[in-house]
Amino acid sequence: MLHRAAELTIVNTAMTRLRSGTPAVIVVRGDRGIGKTAFLSAAVARAPSSAVVLRARGHPSERTSAFGVVRQLFDGLPAPAPPASAGFPAPDEALHQLYRQARSLTSGRPVVIAIDDVTLADPESAQWCSYIARRLDELPVTMIVTLDVGGSDLDDLAQDIGALPYGHLLRLEPLCPDCCAELLATAFGTSVHPGFALACHRLTGGNPFLLGELANSLRAARVAPDETNEGLVDEVGAVSLTATVLNWLSSSHPEAVDLIKSLTVLGPEIGLAAAATLAGHGEAAAAEAVTALRRARLLGDADDFAHPAIRRAVLAGTDAQRLGDLHIRAADLLLRLGAPPHVCAEHVMSAGPRQGPDSVGILREAATEAAAHALWPEADRYLRRALSESVGLDPPLGLLSELGAAELHLDIPAARRHLRTVSERAGTPDALLPFADVLLTVNAPESVDAFAAWLDVEPRFAAQTLLAGRPVPAARLTGPGRDLAAVTALATAAAGGLASRTEILARRCLDIPGSAPATLLAALALSWAERFDDAAYWADRAMSDVQASSSPVERAFALVVSAELAYRAGRLETSAATAAAAVEPAAAASAGELRIAAESLRARVLVEHDDVTAAARRLAGLNRLRAAHPLIRALQLEVTGLIQLTANQNRQALYAFAECGRHALAAGVSNPACLAWRGHAALAHVKLGEVEQARRLADEELRLARAWRRPAAIGRALSVAGVTREDTARVDLLHEAVEVLRGSGARLDEARAVVRLGITLRQRGETAKARQALTEGVTLATECDATRLARLAHDNLLAAGGRTAARRGDAPRAYPVTTVRQSLTSGEQRVAQLVIQGMGNQAVADQLSISKRTVDTHLARIFRKLGIRARSELGPALNGNGASGVN
Repeated sequence: MLHRAAELTIVNTAMTRLRSGTPAVIVVRGDRGIGKTAFLSAAVARAPSSAVVLRARGHPSERTSAFGVVRQLFDGLPAPAPPASAGFPAPDEALHQLYRQARSLTSGRPVVIAIDDVTLADPESAQWCSYIARRLDELPVTMIVTLDVGGSDLDDLAQDIGALPYGHLLRLEPLCPDCCAELLATAFGTSVHPGFALACHRLTGGNPFLLGELANSLRAARVAPDETNEGLVDEVGAVSLTATVLNWLSSSHPEAVDLIKSLTVLGPEIGLAAAATLAGHGEAAAAEAVTALRRARLLGDADDFAHPAIRRAVLAGTDAQRLGDLHIRAADLLLRLGAPPHVCAEHVMSAGPRQGPDSVGILREAATEAAAHALWPEADRYLRRALSESVGLDPPLGLLSELGAAELHLDIPAARRHLRTVSERAGTPDALLPFADVLLTVNAPESVDAFAAWLDVEPRFAAQTLLAGRPVPAARLTGPGRDLAAVTALATAAAGGLASRTEILARRCLDIPGSAPATLLAALALSWAERFDDAAYWADRAMSDVQASSSPVERAFALVVSAELAYRAGRLETSAATAAAAVEPAAAASAGELRIAAESLRARVLVEHDDVTAAARRLAGLNRLRAAHPLIRALQLEVTGLIQLTANQNRQALYAFAECGRHALAAGVSNPACLAWRGHAALAHVKLGEVEQARRLADEELRLARAWRRPAAIGRALSVAGVTREDTARVDLLHEAVEVLRGSGARLDEARAVVRLGITLRQRGETAKARQALTEGVTLATECDATRLARLAHDNLLAAGGRTAARRGDAPRAYPVTTVRQSLTSGEQRVAQLVIQGMGNQAVADQLSISKRTVDTHLARIFRKLGIRARSELGPALNGNGASGVN
């Protein structure tokens, strides 16, 4: 009897007076588990040995049995038990008869009447307790009854008894922390750390029964009562105690159980008012339920769960059918209250299938909201569930279209299947519109067959058909829309139309805010028009938009386009890394076309890195996948040919380039700015000794490039044409190629032309000029990370009498005698001087009014040229202190 000394003193006094014939009525009140039953037993144990002890206990099963508890008192006594209720002519007579029977027991000895849980007694027995309590004057009777706090119907009984001159009202309080520690030490059989005991007291509120339950749970979980395990008390105890408390509340406050289950389903952030509405309780009942839940320590003062584990325990203790019903009703309630669609949809998702009449509508609305925020997995999840809710019916075409539109971001084969289903049933173009998307067309070009009948109706269908490489009448390529502008820009460039027209169309797309895929197509068109900086800018913006995108297809597409742009700008390492990053999202979404493109781009860089074996392995790893999109198939064949050409498999390379050209021309791609297959094939003919064929192809490429009027395309074609000529004609063409390519932004093509010129000059015996060209070629190739080209230039430079300098960690490099500063451009020198002064990259960018990316690029080139790896080495290198061994 910890923490019960004062109450037991009152009991002892009453039992002492009982011996002298003085009556007493003691009402013991307290919360469930506070120890009322144990206290009652302790009180009865203090009764005089001569006393007659009558004991009874209330129980829910006997609440409908009149005088059921009173009958327990007299069971086993020789006097006749009270008759059944049916035998009572009137309530007053029954009460008086039972009073006389109790009074007759006091004729020779004292009587102790002990009734536990009067809260659960039948009304007649409760009335009898009040009746007899008021008639004990001068009778040797001590009556002790226990009541739960808040037993509203019996509050008057307690107050009436407390007003009697021999009445006593006792309230059993929770145990103090010290008593808790003592009880826990007994339960654990060892001393308990004060912090651990305090955590147990805080969780249980000092309730002895709950403390015992908590101790059992902790011992079962092998949690020792030491300082290190204080944090486990709430985690372990909250679950086990919640079940006990809910069981208590189910009999005393069922409305509280309903409320906490509703709050568990809705979540505390929705609020108690909505939870009460879901539970079907008015304000008064809800307020009483909240009071009971706080007293039971299930709710905190902030109308939230006292511990997160309580919510999990309530959920675990609720049967699935009831939970499903609550979730469906919650979805309907929240919809009417104006909650966001995704909040309502999550309740539908948590319920069993086909439970709510509005489930499909709620899910589709939530999917629309998710799609608007590019949350494609959520949209797909809602729509799949909506489709399952339609089992047994023909799913609405709109639902299938919406699901397909989500799947084209996540699962290309699934999107194709739904497109087939919709196209078979569609009577209007509306159901097909969600499938008119760049991502689907690139990955499944055959999907545009479904749009054939509607090209006159909707420009987006015409745009996607053109993107798939199919011919579309010009009259159908008019109208607004970013996709149409971007695709038309690509088509214009691919066909070798006006480069200015390509730029206008691309910028028309970019002037309108919209999705990343169209932006990326426009950026690719700008790169074909040799606006490399603009293309990189817009690709970077698109990449930023999709970086955290939940669409793996969109992410893979952005990475593939960015890798292509980086290659065209001569940033091979960036191209390889970006293409490598595209493989995983492409594979995750079964976007086979993008995976082929990514691996082809990686292999193309590996060829430039002089690792032909690895390049061939990259393409072989595709398991014989053949791209269906003509442009991606042409890229795959072009890279295959480059691998074979580098490996001196010249005849096979020639076939691959011819196939590349066939696919490109069939899709309307004739511009060498897009695919330089003719130039590659010309080089293969040269290596085979078939010079005339090589010249025809080279001249054709040069003619088309001049018609495009862009320096990179012209310079690249001139460079190849020079290889197909001899003597002075070759030198003149290569000189022209170098001049045209300077400042074009096509650094890799410039490096190739310079190296070819240097080799030609060396072969003609013009060694001084050769060294100058080859030195520049080494620098340019190194800046582009073109290892194979740099090595070729290096070897020829040595043969021309150039000098070698080694850079730490690298193979020897060849340079002529020159000053360090002359190797840097004026822009690079300005950046270098500011960095030497200690400024960071962003500060340098602000000082020079350029972008940080430009500073990063300049600094990377400076490091390569000077053969250094740290900013601290920059000053000595530029001041001629011999750092990095540059002559």
